[in-house]
Amino acid sequence: MSTPSILAVFSEEILELILKESNTHGPAEYSGLRLVCKAINDLVEPHVFSTLIIQFTQGNKDSVGEKLSALISGSSPYTRWAKTLQFGQLVPLTPHSDYGFQYDPFQGKEREEVLEKQSRLLVPAIRALAEVEAAIYSCSSTRDPINDVLGALTVLPLLQELTLYRIDMDADLLNKFSKLRSLKIRYPVAETWQALKSLISKSPSLSTLELLEAYGRGNGGSERESANVDLGSLVKDAMESPTFTPTLSSLSVSRDAIRLSDSCVPFLRSLAHLRLGEGAIVSPSFWNALEATGAHLQTLHVPQLDQHSVKYVLSYSGLKDLKVGWPTKCLGDPAVEDEITHQFFHNVLPKHCATLRSLSYERGGVGPWCATDSNMKGIASCKALQVLDMLYYFPSPNEKVVMPIIPLGRLLSRFSDSLPSLETVRVTPVRKFQTGFGCGFAWGEYFRAVHQSFAMSIARAQVSADQKPRFLLTAVGIEFSPVEGKVDGRYQFKMDECPWREEGEAGEGEGEEAAVYDPDAWDSEENDIYIGG
Repeated sequence: MSTPSILAVFSEEILELILKESNTHGPAEYSGLRLVCKAINDLVEPHVFSTLIIQFTQGNKDSVGEKLSALISGSSPYTRWAKTLQFGQLVPLTPHSDYGFQYDPFQGKEREEVLEKQSRLLVPAIRALAEVEAAIYSCSSTRDPINDVLGALTVLPLLQELTLYRIDMDADLLNKFSKLRSLKIRYPVAETWQALKSLISKSPSLSTLELLEAYGRGNGGSERESANVDLGSLVKDAMESPTFTPTLSSLSVSRDAIRLSDSCVPFLRSLAHLRLGEGAIVSPSFWNALEATGAHLQTLHVPQLDQHSVKYVLSYSGLKDLKVGWPTKCLGDPAVEDEITHQFFHNVLPKHCATLRSLSYERGGVGPWCATDSNMKGIASCKALQVLDMLYYFPSPNEKVVMPIIPLGRLLSRFSDSLPSLETVRVTPVRKFQTGFGCGFAWGEYFRAVHQSFAMSIARAQVSADQKPRFLLTAVGIEFSPVEGKVDGRYQFKMDECPWREEGEAGEGEGEEAAVYDPDAWDSEENDIYIGG
């Protein structure tokens, strides 16, 4: 009598739930479930072998040839199931023996042997992965076999997602890709822009585009010039196609990779997620056109609020993820900065209060955007909020207080009582800071003392709430969990792990006054300082 299948006892849906839970206990145990029975192996195997990493290291130099050969022959389960292909360390095509940024781990005869395996097996192994849908290649050196890798990827029939980091790529090779749904490129060089224009026009279903950090030091320390390309020029050919339909739902740009103006907005009519990194160049006409076209973003990350971006987010409701930077000294008018901040807390947040799930701030100094009773009214209106990241004014003991301070106990109490869905809170302290510390001042010691002082202030805060807070708190790199206080209806946040419990260090009874001498007491020019961990 044959043994009944496990599927006769459990439905496939229940088994999937069991296996999903098992996967949280580590890849080794999860992979071991393949040995239980054929039915479980059939369910587990596609997940275990869904991601393949090809790399040449000291740890796998003896086995990598055999594994690549298995891919080529089709005997490897990765050939059947791999959907994502990643590349780790590859052997550079030319040697480099000096220690430093481009030092090669393989030298001499050993390098020749490993390079021979790579030259013979890498390209056919990549081409054998016919089920791969996503490829990620982060180049560690300009001497990497970049053209070999990209050339092999162009023939994969199901490839839809391409992520390239730090690659001086052949523009002609990039031009051979088509029908992508996701394209992410970091450190694009000038030669790639024309190829990108063609690639975008040949990818009519493109839904994700990420172009980040076009300037700075490239591979091997060579300088790159700012690209400063208008996105409208990159998508012009795509928009002029008679069959054009806007499909892009996610756009991420940073620094001066590209400029955003009204010329690109017709391409973005389906946009739901916009992430602008530090230094992104955005014309006021972009926000005006985005509002006019009726695009309602669900995700918005903007490095600096201004009148135009505020006007746009006030034109509709429905934001779920909002990350903003504050107009610190960049607009040149404190009155404008105050007005923008007031509109954000008293108009923008209530406008999106029904849907907002995540609210976070870019780094900023002391200003009206810090936690206050007034600002908390806007935050408290967001009853669906799950993640909150905010700035807290934490002046030096000797600093002249320049704005109202909401006590930590009251702040945490407001979180607990007003935000029923809150899961995670991150509070970052900011204060005024002197331009010069003086000769020989220990920066690390100072910041550590401030972190310790702020952490102890949180631990001592008494939280009055109707019930025990349900959120976890993070500050200065330390995680805090809510615990019962010594008085009914009072709670405290206890450090999960105290990082300074070393002999001779300050204990709970000592604050910042017992630490290093405080330069903030000096009468000199002050700047804002972000002291988060």
